[in-house]
Amino acid sequence: MGMYICSRCGNFRDSHDGCVEDPNTRNGLICEDCEVEEEELPWEYPERRKEGVMKAKTLKALKGSIEKWRAIENKDGGDEGGANCPLCGLFIENVDCEGCPASSAVCACGHYGEWLDHFHTEHPKNSAYPIVPICDECILIARKEHKFLESLLP
Repeated sequence: MGMYICSRCGNFRDSHDGCVEDPNTRNGLICEDCEVEEEELPWEYPERRKEGVMKAKTLKALKGSIEKWRAIENKDGGDEGGANCPLCGLFIENVDCEGCPASSAVCACGHYGEWLDHFHTEHPKNSAYPIVPICDECILIARKEHKFLESLLP
């Protein structure tokens, strides 16, 4: 592939094998000998999802959101919208929730619209927060959201 200079240590390298992009430079590369913390690597690139790289704080929020929906599915918790969604806590201030793996994956937040529509249509008297499962369809939608979020794990 040609030689390059590691943007961390400044050493010349013969190959790009094992190197990663430097998140602090536009075209820089970091050699495999230099330590790179997972939270330094950018999540914004779609190909990163396939490689299993995600910022540590995003991964932590994703796992928290998975736990939220697992609890709702098991009738051990309720939905309070963004107030108890760790992913929303990180990304709701961004335009179109930019950077959120759930929003980026489907241009919306998984099955959340289906969840809200179901409550407003089927359980209008129970659609104030916290929203908890009332019928089998509620549990099914919560399970779909839970499984959707799990599918985003690297």
